[in-house]
Amino acid sequence: MSADGPILLAADVGGTKTDVALFDATRGPREPLLAREYRSAQHPDLESLLRAFLAEAKRPVAAACIDVAGPVIGGVAQATNLPWRVDRAALGRALGVERLELLNDLEAIAW
Repeated sequence: MSADGPILLAADVGGTKTDVALFDATRGPREPLLAREYRSAQHPDLESLLRAFLAEAKRPVAAACIDVAGPVIGGVAQATNLPWRVDRAALGRALGVERLELLNDLEAIAW
């Protein structure tokens, strides 16, 4: 897992599964440094799932972009098919990620 630039975390959070990956910002999105799929319901919240991923990755993350199946209002999302409430600012602080973007999944597809 060699990288030359800042490390970016991307996550697609759904009711059934959550896909998480790390990317080198200088290499682009086609070659993840590490990618994992998790069964969402096996985790009490998104923070614990991402902590498990980051423990395996053992890499500092410069920025993160997370999309959630559910509405995002004022930086807070309530997952549609999970009992997860995701607060962008709180999650960024908990994970030590200074820049974290939280998007609705449809908005993420549009980007």
